[in-house]
Amino acid sequence: MLKRVFTYLVIAFMTFSCTEYGRITRSGSVEDKYQAAIRYYQEQEFYKCTSLLETIIPYISGGDEFVDALFIFAESYFYQKDYIMAEYYYKKFNSKFPRSEKVQKSEYMIAKSQYMQSPKVSLDQTQTINALASMQGYLNKYPKSENSQECANLIDELSKKLEDKDYTTAKLHLKIKNYKAATTLFDLFAQDFPSSNYLEELSFLKIKAQYELAKISVDKIKEEGKIVYLQKERYKKVVEYYFDFTERYKESKYTNEAEWYYKSANNNSKI
Repeated sequence: MLKRVFTYLVIAFMTFSCTEYGRITRSGSVEDKYQAAIRYYQEQEFYKCTSLLETIIPYISGGDEFVDALFIFAESYFYQKDYIMAEYYYKKFNSKFPRSEKVQKSEYMIAKSQYMQSPKVSLDQTQTINALASMQGYLNKYPKSENSQECANLIDELSKKLEDKDYTTAKLHLKIKNYKAATTLFDLFAQDFPSSNYLEELSFLKIKAQYELAKISVDKIKEEGKIVYLQKERYKKVVEYYFDFTERYKESKYTNEAEWYYKSANNNSKI
């Protein structure tokens, strides 16, 4: 019996709520809609909040209520997971009210909105780069913010995503036999991520890529009027990469395979 009564009360409340929202939407004044939007925001009814604010913001843009309305508008989009619109309105808020006490939070939420738009590793990482720049900029500007630790954690996460992206891209070029590009990308990776756990593997793969490049190279070419023994020079690079690898990683699991490439390249470079 009590369960049934409770169900009726819930249904009645929902019906009243929907009726009230519909009435305000159809015939409420600007002030009615503003007050209702604030209430819906506090009750986490974010869709209703944005729907009402969207209709009245043009009419309150010159008043005191506009500051809170615009910020709540951005917040409500964020909590609806519409991060593109949230980013847009947080930026608009900062542009309109650069001296507001809410600017610091708004700046963080811009970065957070960009973070939420960061795609999976296999996709283009432009948005990840933007989010990382915004997060780092925020942390530099507000190092003692209450959001500083979360911000630092998200920076680490975004950086790792870029690291994983570059790692998979470099290995993909080796897989599709684009050996020259692969060796270049392995070098760039080492410059961009000098502390990466992937470096040992990629240092070995650079030996492999260079060896495969040398193997398919022509014996010699004419360059600026001189004969260049291209294949031999590329095999010599394999030897160079091998010594660099063994100097850095003395007990690597790739040592035996790297040594095979070294011996083969060393023999071919002397022919």
